[in-house]
Amino acid sequence: NGLDTLKGGVECMNCRSDHAHPIGTGTVKALRFMRSEPLRYSLVLRMDETTRRQVAYIVEVLLTSHLEARFDPLRYMNSVRI
Repeated sequence: NGLDTLKGGVECMNCRSDHAHPIGTGTVKALRFMRSEPLRYSLVLRMDETTRRQVAYIVEVLLTSHLEARFDPLRYMNSVRI
């Protein structure tokens, strides 16, 4: 499995592109759980250290790329406001 940040998603072993960041099966399961359940249930989700690090990395990368793309125009508008 791998995370393709350019496409913004997870790819299986057979479809994984060369530039995808490798991730484990436990990470994919944790992400599926987090996507399907209310966020508060993620607090009790048991993950080993590798899975926890991979999930944290993925959340950070996807949120940062999404928010940066979304808020750059807002930052510009605020900077030129009189």
